Amino acid sequence: MQNLFHDGGFSSMGMSYRAIEQYEKSFKDCPE
Repeated sequence: MQNLFHDGGFSSMGMSYRAIEQYEKSFKDCPE
C-alpha cells in the first residue's frame, strides 16, 4: 500500500502542486 501511495499519490500531488504554482504565478503577474 505504501508503494502505491508513493507511486500514484506523489505523482498526483506533484501535478496539482505544479498547477497551483502556475496559477499563483499568473495571479501575481497580472494583479487587479
